[in-house]
Amino acid sequence: MNSTDIEQTLHEYEQISAGNSSPEERKAFLVDALQRFGSTASNGIDHEMSLLVHLQIQLCYMLSKEGKYEQALPIAKTIAGREDIERKTRIYCRNLLGFLFEISGDIDQALEQYLRGMEIAVSDGLKNEQALCTGNIGKIYGRLSDYSQALFYFNQAYDLHLQNGNTIASANVTTNIGIVYYYVGDFDNALEWWNKSLVIYEEAEDSRGVMSAGMHLGNLYGEIGDFENAIYWYQKAEDIARKEEYPVYLVEIIGNLSATYAQFGQFDKALHYALESIALNDSSSEVNKAFHLFNAGAIYIQLNRYEEARQYLFDALEIYRLFPSKQHEATMLGHLGALFSSKEFTEYDPAKAEEYYRQAIQLNEETGAHHQSIKLYSQLTDLYAEQRQWEQAYRAMEKHQELEKANASENAKLSAERIKFERRTAELDKQFVAEKARHSATQQILHNILPVSIADRIIGGEKTIAESFPMVSIFFLDIVGFTKLSSRISPEELVAGLNSIFTELDRLAERHGIEKIKTIGDSYMAVCGVPEVRADHAERMALFALDVCDAIGQFRFTPDRIGVTIRIGLHCGSVVAGVIGERKFAYDLWGDAVNTASRMESHCTAGNIHVSEEFMQAIVGTQGVSLHFTPRGEIDIKGIGKMSTYFMERN
Repeated sequence: MNSTDIEQTLHEYEQISAGNSSPEERKAFLVDALQRFGSTASNGIDHEMSLLVHLQIQLCYMLSKEGKYEQALPIAKTIAGREDIERKTRIYCRNLLGFLFEISGDIDQALEQYLRGMEIAVSDGLKNEQALCTGNIGKIYGRLSDYSQALFYFNQAYDLHLQNGNTIASANVTTNIGIVYYYVGDFDNALEWWNKSLVIYEEAEDSRGVMSAGMHLGNLYGEIGDFENAIYWYQKAEDIARKEEYPVYLVEIIGNLSATYAQFGQFDKALHYALESIALNDSSSEVNKAFHLFNAGAIYIQLNRYEEARQYLFDALEIYRLFPSKQHEATMLGHLGALFSSKEFTEYDPAKAEEYYRQAIQLNEETGAHHQSIKLYSQLTDLYAEQRQWEQAYRAMEKHQELEKANASENAKLSAERIKFERRTAELDKQFVAEKARHSATQQILHNILPVSIADRIIGGEKTIAESFPMVSIFFLDIVGFTKLSSRISPEELVAGLNSIFTELDRLAERHGIEKIKTIGDSYMAVCGVPEVRADHAERMALFALDVCDAIGQFRFTPDRIGVTIRIGLHCGSVVAGVIGERKFAYDLWGDAVNTASRMESHCTAGNIHVSEEFMQAIVGTQGVSLHFTPRGEIDIKGIGKMSTYFMERN
């Protein structure tokens, strides 16, 4: 089966529709076609247009499997905007569009589509679709390196899939949980979760799942230096990709084989796989193409074939700058520094090499990937020493040693992140007690986790809680320089300090009638006007934000009395609010207004309260509060566009 088969079937449907066929005949044709192509998403649907859309969804997934993303995206955009299909089908359309945006590198649009699907699923109480959307949202947060939030959504999805009896879907989420632990350096947990998913895939004879698990296990074993196991799992995945004709995955697997052979010094084999991955890359995305070009360039440097290395590295850099990724660009610039510092290279240029190294270090600073600069400072030290620039060489060496020392404490910082996540999970786990008994102690636990009115409705037996609110005020707070701060204090001091800050915010929220939604790492989200509608939501939120600034200004992390600087973003708009989970409850918000409030925070300067024009208009003229708004002018808000925004302070 391929995309041509589905396109032919759609053409046959058009011919049947143009004739004298009845609606029942057309529906029967579509159901039969979907069964032939292996789609189960449309089970229970008895609406002709919805069935047709599911066939088009199947076509888009097949096109993406074949690497034809540009052909799939227009189809997905068209069907996602249809209003003449069932709401359940709209969820699948939104997830399809999110998937295509995701693999195309447009993460903001992908998240927006998944959230739109989630709104419908929560509103309609569709548990299977809610699990699907929740897992996809977790993937996006993982790509954004917000690992605490990613684990939160993945655990919600995992529970929902188990409750729904979807074993393979739960294995997919298990794989994603392993990926998160891998990225934070917790290889033991990563291996445990991936082995769980591998067992499920093998029992179900799911070759694609086994291939995916093999790819991840290869990554892990390569990371810890176990060359034989890394090659074993990559080759197992390669065999499946070739047999089942998964060209996109095959390119990635071959690229990983190339990188692994290079890591262990077998550069001839590494180059063979690198060039094959480039040759096959017509079926992959531009971002993947850049990775394989870069990989070949790095190998050519090791083989002292500098002219070829230059061509591949610059071709890769050009693509990365079209699809911005500071992490990838930093890696690329570091290798260009190594290239231009090689005396055997015909364009040997120490000044240019220094410039590339410095640019790479700056990007690592911006992304917080300080450990990636350890090798760069070592290379800079050698470069300066060769030029007899002894003072610069000494400074670079000092910085190299400083980063090495800081990197040694990385595990302690990761431990602190895990402690925070486990603490939050433990709080949510208390909800299970509420399902076993209806007494005052259980009510108190529920009231600590959820808004009181929402907790009482759950105790009363309501299964689905989802509501729309036309106008509320949303608050986001973030601690500036939290990563740097976490390197200066112990994990225990870090967690204790965060607890003190968030406890004080909870106290102020209660005083002003604000509802805390959640903490995400070092961030805090709250809302006013949900679940209790308040006409003065903007005024209450403004006073809360000002009091928070005053309170944070007095806070110090012990024992060095380190101060804290924050950013706050405020916005007004409509939201959908509801409860997700059945054993582990969480009350959350969805909608464009939530994204806009988050952008107000992320685009804010340190120490300020950044508000949208909608928030300012909602509060201007209210009684009992005297505020000053300083226009910031029209700025470009990522994922939204041009907006007029303001800084807010007391008069």
